[in-house]
Amino acid sequence: MNLKILVILVTVKLILLSCQDEKGCSTENENQITLPNGDFLTIPACWKHEISQGIDSYVGQITYEKENIFIMYDIGSMAGSYVDSASINKIIENSVNEVFWYEVVDREYLNDENCCVFITFPERGPANFITPNDENFNEVLEILKTYTSN
Repeated sequence: MNLKILVILVTVKLILLSCQDEKGCSTENENQITLPNGDFLTIPACWKHEISQGIDSYVGQITYEKENIFIMYDIGSMAGSYVDSASINKIIENSVNEVFWYEVVDREYLNDENCCVFITFPERGPANFITPNDENFNEVLEILKTYTSN
């Protein structure tokens, strides 16, 4: 009888632990990261920022593997602007202290016909970001609104 109770308690505890979020993980944007150009973004604590080796610009990505969220970036004058300043489809937004544009594009850039959203901070290099056009875009947009130029 005691063994059955012990097994039940251990099973319940394991189920409860598996349902909890990652330790220290919050959906609040609380972890300020420094981008390679010296500017800042604020992301949730459990997201990862990885800087890659670019040839003529700063490249990297910000990911949250648990939800399959990723944001790639390409920053610098040689990167060009991913969103054309003359585009009639661009949407204009503001971050903490910068204006940025974004546009949904239908290209097979990421092997997806609905593809992605291109985001450009025109006065920051330009600083370009790419993210899939999916259910996580609003969360990504909130993160990009924390962009702060140095």
